[in-house]
Amino acid sequence: MKTDTDLLLDFKRGDPAGLKGLFRRHHMGLLNFFHALGPCFSDQSAPRNANAVAGLNAEDLTEQVFLRLFADRERIKVQPPFKFSLILYRLAYAFWLVSSRHRHSLAPELYKLDECEGMAGMLQPLPDELKAILVLYEINGLSYAEIARVTELPEVEIQRRMHAAYGYLRAQLPAQTHGD
Repeated sequence: MKTDTDLLLDFKRGDPAGLKGLFRRHHMGLLNFFHALGPCFSDQSAPRNANAVAGLNAEDLTEQVFLRLFADRERIKVQPPFKFSLILYRLAYAFWLVSSRHRHSLAPELYKLDECEGMAGMLQPLPDELKAILVLYEINGLSYAEIARVTELPEVEIQRRMHAAYGYLRAQLPAQTHGD
């Protein structure tokens, strides 16, 4: 089985099978990342803008990450230590930030919290700056050091935000789950 680095190098040399392999291997992780973070829009209410990322759903954002990867393939430097998933999550994080900032300016009828399910619904009350860090760690399995590279924040800030995210979630749990 080819590594991510092999697939990326194939892709950079013009072999579309390289991108196809990377997509097969990583699209579900990206999709889960975006689904866990939200926002949740119904198909009818999701704003559309061909020139912007704002308001796109999880599938659209996942597609945008791979389109950007395709467009920027020549600029990707494959040098040790190289971890392809960090490139993807850096792009995903940037796209999500744009979408997230726009989400807060949408009319309330467009943002439908009750349509969020599972992890996304549980994480909805979490402040955005904590939510992304928690999802990258818990769902996508990135280390603190990797998250620091993706978000371009110091590792100590990642640790602080993780601690704050867990504290925030603990405070939201009903009293009986705390063992009281």
